[in-house]
Order: sequence, then structure tokens, then C-alpha cells
Amino acid sequence: MDSGHKVRVEAGVSFDWQALPRLVENLDGIDRNVERLHFRRGKSSTGGMAGFNRLKTLWLRQANQKVIDEISGLPLLDTLYIDGLSASSLKPLGEIRTLRRLVIHGGAKVDNLDWIRGLPPGLLVLYLEGFKRISDLDAVKSLAQLTAFGFEGGMSTHARIDTLEPLASVSHLRYLFLAAARVATQSLEPLRRLPRLEHLECVMQFPEREFIELHKARPALHCDWFDMLENHGSLRAGKHAILDRIRHGG
Repeated sequence: MDSGHKVRVEAGVSFDWQALPRLVENLDGIDRNVERLHFRRGKSSTGGMAGFNRLKTLWLRQANQKVIDEISGLPLLDTLYIDGLSASSLKPLGEIRTLRRLVIHGGAKVDNLDWIRGLPPGLLVLYLEGFKRISDLDAVKSLAQLTAFGFEGGMSTHARIDTLEPLASVSHLRYLFLAAARVATQSLEPLRRLPRLEHLECVMQFPEREFIELHKARPALHCDWFDMLENHGSLRAGKHAILDRIRHGG
């Protein structure tokens, strides 16, 4: 497991994929008392999640609106991972009052984050990737206990964020993942007000001064760009050093 992925597993926004239960594509014959389930919904499937009342961890691939609605009735669900989302409304997830970790890849049809305000206040981990219609993170302020948050784009499309200001209110935040995400204000100042922040992943497209001031305010915070500044004196020099190594096969 590479060090970057190891940190994401530690933060709770990713998983040790080798340790997942066997992937199933049909729920017929599956014990309704299982506590962990790795399920891919087929194109012709319309549901089937109701009745798994002891389920605590669900890795779900391809979730339509009916499946999201069914999941909302699971009384013990603690961890929910979704990869592939065709639903447009995530409001039903707020009915899962036991939820502590929510990781979603692919939210292209979701047009706002208002549903976040209905999530249980005890949610610790929230990671959203591919929510390309959204740029306002204001709703995240409602999750006061959050320790890990990610809002990222994909390989071909950057996420766009208006401002990081809402995150300044999430005082328990320890891990922040903003890879492939551009912030309109180009300001990291709100992160200086996060006393527990210890790991930041983000694009380099902030003014160098923003990284310098954040490092001063949070010297214990780990960010690759801090290391580049310390080792090379500037981000520009660091980029040139990396390109030189690539050219020379280093």
C-alpha cells in the first residue's frame, strides 16, 4: 500500500481494498444478518437492500434513487461507500442516524449539498468525488464533529470550490483532501483557523505566499508543498527539479 493511500485509509476516506468481502451482484441467497456487504447493482436490478437490518458496512457500486431510498431504512449502518451514483437526491441518507463514514464517488447529478445539513451530527468522515455541479461548501459547517473531509475532482475534470471559508468552522478536522480541486479565492487562510489539521492534500495552484503563511500558522501540518518549499526554496524551483529528474530518468 503506497504512503498516500495509507494516509487516506487512516483518515477513513478510503479502504484496504484487499480486505473487502467478496463482491456480489445478486442478493438472492445472501444472509440478511450480514454486517459487511460488497454489492454491485446490476442494470436490471431495481433494489433489494431492504431487510439487511444488521448491516454496518456497505460498499455499493452503482446506486440509483431506489437503492438510496432503501439504504435510508438500514438501522445500524455505520459506513457507506458508493462508487457510481445515478440518484439526484441524497436527502434520504439523513435518515441513517448511525452513519459515521460516508464516501461517494460520482455525484454528477447532485446539484447542491443542502442534504448534508440533514446528516447525523456525529458523522466523522465525508468524502465526495465528482460532484461537478457544486462549488458551495457552506453546508459542511453543520458537521461539527467531522475529522476527515474530501471534495475532489476526477482524472479529467477538476472540482470547483468558491471558498474554503466554511471549513474554518469544522474545528475537529484533521485530514483534508482537495486533489483536482480549484478554489476561486485562491486563499488557504481559513485553514489557519483549524487547530487540529494535520494532513492536507491539494493542488499547487495557490499563491506561494498562501502555503508559506499556512505553514507558519500550522507548523505541524503535513503538506507536500511545504516540503518542496523547504527543500528547494520555492515551488517553481521544486517543479523544475522534478522535471529534471523525469528527463534524466531519476
